[in-house]
Amino acid sequence: MNSNIEVHNIKISLKIKTPHISYISKVITKNQKKILHKNFGNFIVVYSNFTYIFFNTKNNILHCNVTKIKKYNQIYLSKKELKYYFPKLNIISTQVDNICATKITNGNIDLEILFKDLVKYNSLKFKVNYNSQKFPGLFIKFYKKFIIGTLIIFKSGKINYVGLKSPNDFVRLDEWVNKWIHYV
Repeated sequence: MNSNIEVHNIKISLKIKTPHISYISKVITKNQKKILHKNFGNFIVVYSNFTYIFFNTKNNILHCNVTKIKKYNQIYLSKKELKYYFPKLNIISTQVDNICATKITNGNIDLEILFKDLVKYNSLKFKVNYNSQKFPGLFIKFYKKFIIGTLIIFKSGKINYVGLKSPNDFVRLDEWVNKWIHYV
């Protein structure tokens, strides 16, 4: 992975076997001062080093979204922390849903020229959108069978990487950026 790409957030989804979402509420009630949380009725948010959002599903399976993960190795730590707070939970699957990162380049990008070049290329691998009147960034959404992810490119040279699933996606997108992005 390119060293000037900084990961801001990794979001994962967990499927958890549990008696019921009420188990989460009971543990929180027992340890009320230790576990910062909000109950929204149909979901519960627990705040700690990571943010956990619990949703009840069918057959005593909870869905839990976990955010505020900054590095890939923190996925393990987030699950370990979850088991510390809620020991009766049994995590049955883990999936990376989204990795967000930013690349800061050393030059400005002419978005008008880039947009025209990409439209002219007329690729079946990506879709490009740019309307400077509505938003100052150029969007490039890649189709999943080629590259996973979306780039949001700004005139300043800042590039946001969104919707990635693995570190390999960074490599593929960065190769694409190095091929197509020219600085002024």
